[in-house]
Amino acid sequence: LEMTSKAQSPRTTSSRERISISMHCNILYICLPFVMGLVIFLKLRYAIVVMVQQPPIYDLGLNSKGKQFQFFVIDDALVMVRAISRAISQFGGSVIGSTTNSIETINLLTPIKDRIDVITLDIHMPGKDGLVLLPEIRVLCPHAKIIMVTASGHVAKVKEAIMLGANHFVVKPFQTDQLYQIIKSVVNSNPS
Repeated sequence: LEMTSKAQSPRTTSSRERISISMHCNILYICLPFVMGLVIFLKLRYAIVVMVQQPPIYDLGLNSKGKQFQFFVIDDALVMVRAISRAISQFGGSVIGSTTNSIETINLLTPIKDRIDVITLDIHMPGKDGLVLLPEIRVLCPHAKIIMVTASGHVAKVKEAIMLGANHFVVKPFQTDQLYQIIKSVVNSNPS
């Protein structure tokens, strides 16, 4: 009898162990995909947070006086003035003035004309058109670089602006990187 019970006892224990291992494996098979999914989610979330927190590095450098480049933004659309101003700040520049009123532009530029390094000027504006303002600004601020801002399809106007003394142009809507490259090339070019 002892032999029989000893022989049966390992089988019973073995069956229990098998059931226990089987249950653990089932739990593992059920939980493993969830845990792996959670790990992948956390890694992706971290990667996205890192990408969002690290914007592209922009650096215009300093002007000839060793200070931030000083900008004046002229556009009849307030949303465009804000977008350009925000981008300039990201680039390390400083917007020291802006206007949506083309008629008042010369009056606003006059007191700060010697401080301005770059002017962005919309071509199409009510009141005084950018092409009318451009020669007046060029006389008032001969050292300033002028970037014309235009909607697509105005190639003839852009050519005219370049002939009138504009240094470059940007077509809206534009990408921040595109605006940066244009401004960077203008501030690094020889004096006008």
